[in-house]
Amino acid sequence: MVSTSTIAKNNNIKPKDLFSYLIVNKFLYKEGRDYKLTDKGLSLGGEYVKNERFTIVTWDDKRFNKIIKKLAPHVESSTFRYPMQFLSIKNKFGKRMGDDIFDSLNRGVAILETEAQLEQYLFSHGAKHHAKMKDAINELLCEGRSISLSSEIEIIDYGCGQGLASNVLLNILDANKFPIDNIKKIILIEPGKIALDRAVDFLKNSPKVVPVNKGLDDITTKDLETKEDTIKIHLFSNILDMGGKHFSIENLAKKIRSTQAGDNYFVCVSATNEMELEQFTEEITQVKFKSQIEEILERQGGDINLKGKVIFSPDTQLDTIKFISKDTSNIHHPGDRHKSWRRIHMVFKKEF
Repeated sequence: MVSTSTIAKNNNIKPKDLFSYLIVNKFLYKEGRDYKLTDKGLSLGGEYVKNERFTIVTWDDKRFNKIIKKLAPHVESSTFRYPMQFLSIKNKFGKRMGDDIFDSLNRGVAILETEAQLEQYLFSHGAKHHAKMKDAINELLCEGRSISLSSEIEIIDYGCGQGLASNVLLNILDANKFPIDNIKKIILIEPGKIALDRAVDFLKNSPKVVPVNKGLDDITTKDLETKEDTIKIHLFSNILDMGGKHFSIENLAKKIRSTQAGDNYFVCVSATNEMELEQFTEEITQVKFKSQIEEILERQGGDINLKGKVIFSPDTQLDTIKFISKDTSNIHHPGDRHKSWRRIHMVFKKEF
């Protein structure tokens, strides 16, 4: 048997909110300073336990938890919590599991199918994944350039793996004092069931997490359902590197264009594949980019047809498109100033 306060703590609900719900819904009533069980509370398995000072109400934990999901949507917004810091997750769950497991990750692009692979991935690739995504998201959110504290947002994480990109974004929103209630939905898309389950577990206290256990070629427009009046943040962490071989970038972009009304921000990160990032950005924005060679020839006055082509730059002014940041420089290893990781990111806005 477990006390009401302990059940609240285990489910990240403030005790006062849970007690309030139980009184409103007639599981408990208050007599002076004490909580008393109603017949409804007794039928749920509530019991009294006395100690030297108090008489407290306790519950059968398993039986009570069957209705905790019904309780949580009705208590105040404080039931939602930002997830633990990414580096805490890495330190807690990342482990060296051996060379065979490391090799099975296929340089971080394999679909993870075992607990051992999840732990090895965090150990081997977690720090650089965090550093690259953090840098790109900071470009999106710095100085409130894109999202105000009054904005309502929805997040879609494509090929989410263990939900690390979403976790990084939520950590940064938390640090910026963004109201968690203004996050209306987090859609996690991932073909690997075990990785998706881990992602849901990491984000379990966040607002409305919607897991989609599919590859990107298999998702439907219904899977991408969002509201027109919210700001959408689309996260692509290394998944676009796999475009062409494992899914169609063109078809994915079509599905996004047809479903995501309103303001959409795209955070696209890759280790090396600038070509895939540019292809995806062109498919989403429906504009073509000038290549470096074309830019040089244009500056030199060469005879070249660049009609309709643009440069990915914040200085480029287009009606429904805002280019926020593109960076192809290496990013430093946070623990070793002599090491660096290759990365490419493209961050932009498209209004549909």
